[in-house]
Amino acid sequence: MKPPEKKATIADVARMAGVSTATVSRSLSAPGIVSAETRARVTAAVSQTGYIANSAAQTLRRRRADAVVVAVPDLGNTFFSEIISGIETLARERGVAVLVSDVRLKSKKDAATPTQKRSEPVRQDQGRLRCAFQTPAL
Repeated sequence: MKPPEKKATIADVARMAGVSTATVSRSLSAPGIVSAETRARVTAAVSQTGYIANSAAQTLRRRRADAVVVAVPDLGNTFFSEIISGIETLARERGVAVLVSDVRLKSKKDAATPTQKRSEPVRQDQGRLRCAFQTPAL
């Protein structure tokens, strides 16, 4: 049985291109601030090593996710659908993903026992959008 191949790291790319890992990072994320010669060496090293940036690692490093979570009590309600549509329009303009969750409770028992348990401590959010909705009286 053949052992699994090791994934290329940014350090592998840096070693092959003869630059620092910071220079590789800058070449990939902000190519305009790196010389054309250096950028070409980094690009060639990326191709040769098969390096693929780890988006999860980038998110952890930046301590910021390009996503917003929208939790609504009833996705079937057109009132909430229109609000979600507006949120998605604004988010798309800013390059932010929208994750939608229906948090409707099925019974009083569900309210007493959370369906998801966290095994990690909750981290501070980069931002929250909290809205209270009240349906108008008919």
